[in-house]
Amino acid sequence: MTTSRTVPASGNPLIDHQHGRLTELIRLAAQSARNDMDQFGAAVLAFRTALAEHFKVEGVIFRGAGFTESAGHDGAHASILERLDAIARRLSDLDAAAARHAVVDEMERILFDHELLEDSAYWEVIRHRAAEPAVAWEPSLETGLPWLDDQHRHLIAIINELIVAATKPHRETAIAELMERFLRHARQHFAAEERQLAAWGNAVSTHRAEHARLIEEVESLAMTIGSDPKALVNHYLRFWMLDHIRVTDRQDFADRG
Repeated sequence: MTTSRTVPASGNPLIDHQHGRLTELIRLAAQSARNDMDQFGAAVLAFRTALAEHFKVEGVIFRGAGFTESAGHDGAHASILERLDAIARRLSDLDAAAARHAVVDEMERILFDHELLEDSAYWEVIRHRAAEPAVAWEPSLETGLPWLDDQHRHLIAIINELIVAATKPHRETAIAELMERFLRHARQHFAAEERQLAAWGNAVSTHRAEHARLIEEVESLAMTIGSDPKALVNHYLRFWMLDHIRVTDRQDFADRG
């Protein structure tokens, strides 16, 4: 068991921040594995929660970057979380220190093997996409509904304003105002989508839940890295918008115009 390992920098500050948190939870589990069962169990459960959140953020970024194999990657994430759930169910049975250290080893394998052997292949492309000066509209984003595509273009225009603002000195006020405007327009846009689905007689609950999740993730990350708005805008928000259109909207709205 090695608790001093670190995941190499991915170039995405949000992913790297989460990797640091996961590594710290492994270290806490290793420290408490011998003689503090309560702290050990808390660290394992916190690791599972943090990993699930990491997978959500990572999935948005990968899908938004246009990785076509992202569905298989999401399947790998689900399998990993199932392994951790199995561990969580037998925490009370891990009486021996050796058994708890084996769990720490498994946590390390989950983090380092997955991130280094599977995810690192995506990092260079993500860095390149995040360095682009703006989010470009492209045919793959079109749903065929003019009003919907116009709203998407408007949201992307706000993101591009944010990308520019993030490079300026004394940017905090401008970014805060643009983020407030973006989230306000996003909520209005989501409500319009849900009304359209309802008018067609389609089920709305799944789409609405996805909207709520997206807003929650943006707000949560904004609080987590509030001192680094450039990271939120360049390394997450641009991918968040593209993921919303490509995955959520094109599935429900494409070819309905």
